[in-house]
Amino acid sequence: MKRKTWGTPDLRSFLARAAVKKNQSGQESVAAPSSNERELQMVIYQEGTSNVPPEPERVVPEPPIVEDEDSSDTESVHLDEIESSNEEDEDDIYGIEHDPGLRLPISSYDVNDQDSVRRAYIALGPCRPKMKIVDFPQHECGGESVERFLGLVKVEDTTSLTLKEAIQSLLIKYQLPLSKIRGQGYDGASNMKGHVNGLKKLVMEKSPSAYYVHCFAHQLQLTLVAVAKENIDCACFFGQLVYLVHVLEMSCKKISILRVAQAEYMIEALKLGEIKLGQGLNQEMGLARPDDTRWGSHYRTVMHVMALYPSIKKILSKIGKEYKASESLGAQTMLQVFKSFEFVFMLHLMNEIFGYTDDLCNALQRREQDIVNAMDLLEFTKVELDVLRNSGWGEFLQNVTAFCEKHKVEVVDMNGKYVPMQRDKKFYKNAINYHRFHADMFLGVIDRQLVELNNRFDEVSTELLRCMASFSPAKNFKAFNVEQLIKLAGFYPRDFEFKEKVQLPFQLNRYIEDVRKDENFKNLKSLAELSMMLVKTERVLRYDIVYKLFKLVLVLPVATAGVERIFSSMNYIKNKLRSKMGQKILNGCLITFIEREFFLQVNDEDIISQFQSMKDRKVIL
Repeated sequence: MKRKTWGTPDLRSFLARAAVKKNQSGQESVAAPSSNERELQMVIYQEGTSNVPPEPERVVPEPPIVEDEDSSDTESVHLDEIESSNEEDEDDIYGIEHDPGLRLPISSYDVNDQDSVRRAYIALGPCRPKMKIVDFPQHECGGESVERFLGLVKVEDTTSLTLKEAIQSLLIKYQLPLSKIRGQGYDGASNMKGHVNGLKKLVMEKSPSAYYVHCFAHQLQLTLVAVAKENIDCACFFGQLVYLVHVLEMSCKKISILRVAQAEYMIEALKLGEIKLGQGLNQEMGLARPDDTRWGSHYRTVMHVMALYPSIKKILSKIGKEYKASESLGAQTMLQVFKSFEFVFMLHLMNEIFGYTDDLCNALQRREQDIVNAMDLLEFTKVELDVLRNSGWGEFLQNVTAFCEKHKVEVVDMNGKYVPMQRDKKFYKNAINYHRFHADMFLGVIDRQLVELNNRFDEVSTELLRCMASFSPAKNFKAFNVEQLIKLAGFYPRDFEFKEKVQLPFQLNRYIEDVRKDENFKNLKSLAELSMMLVKTERVLRYDIVYKLFKLVLVLPVATAGVERIFSSMNYIKNKLRSKMGQKILNGCLITFIEREFFLQVNDEDIISQFQSMKDRKVIL
């Protein structure tokens, strides 16, 4: 494909003209400072924050942001029109546009002249687009909910105030007011988890309608594991699981020995009638490392260790006797832990908790038409965990004791003194087994799970999810409920005027009758498909208030995977480059991975020219 070429302009004349124009503009600024100030006016917020640092690449300093506490929540960006007395001179100097968006690609000039062109652009000074806020161009996305990556911000600490200021500075950089936020979601397994609650409150002080909703792209099980690890006994247990997998998966030979041992155990169990034959039963199982990855399953690891317990015990004993010193030492150390009552107790406890929460975790990974069922399942899960906490101790302890007796594990006396495993005794002076196993481990872990579920799915967010599910087009809008959607509008009081609130019930009734009769809406399954069809059929003009409410639903981080995509891209780059890069290059690398549709539009020759012009090189690419 041939590239379009342009003639090389007279650079000397261009620079002379630019210098004259710069002097003229300087003289005009002395005579009429008020006019010049209007030209350089920045974004002004009716409600915002102050002390916004200027961007380093801009020549014009940032003015203070005006804060008006009595104003309404609706914030508008006021851009003054540029004086048009010298428009022709500003826009076109020897065929080169003043507006950066209209300039010819720098690669169209000769390599030897590109530095001169850059200096000429600098001489022109900054350019303000000639537009009012009402003329601001809108991106035509066809009703599709578009996610965009803004960037990463490094913070010195993860306190709620620091995180809020970092987020706010990034939004202000792109002229996005904090009060326009209509939803927030955070990774519950990250190192900022402990300060999320404070951050949520700080954001909602600026935007009361910025409701926190669990991001369904995040696996809830990872969050529950992170919460459980706040208990020192549970954290120790997961560390032992990781070490166990490391010991057994160091070589293919060990994995093969484990398979043989499990097959022998199955044959013996079949003879004794402990297990049954049947299609899909007694499948071969392996051990997966319980890493804190986005798509890993700790539940699967716990289940497999329980099922393979006698075989693993046998293999650890064999490795401890027959292998070399280092491998033998690791196996002997792990065998001591593996045969302890505390390890078996925690293994059963986590298996019990994961068993109650697994269905909920899977339901939250499905599409948005399952939100209603997921919320019902959430309530069932809370009730089951509460029952286990209050009245399940006796039965649970019996199951653990029976397992220990079957596999020849010593059962501790609950009234005896607690003896820690691989931890110093001075931390547990005069501790009784019953208090350690019942209060610290059993109740401690379950209580943390209940608190996390209640915080992540509080009454407001649960009701919000139930209401938004009424928009689902699945099964010919079976879940549609006018009362629920009116209640949903009540969550956003500042987004709807009084007249719109009055008209909303009537529009909703007309809307549902209309779309149910239209064949275009028959086979829709998701909210994203519904949004695009509403735009395609121009129903957004007919039911403008309904669509306004619908857009508020689309911004909630319920069924979007963009967050996971960003994390996976960042993980890939960090693993490749490690700590050799700064924040700027990290953001640049992530953009090429995340916003690929824009990166693919960049011409290869432009990249080569940009790289070539960064510094003198011996070879021209």
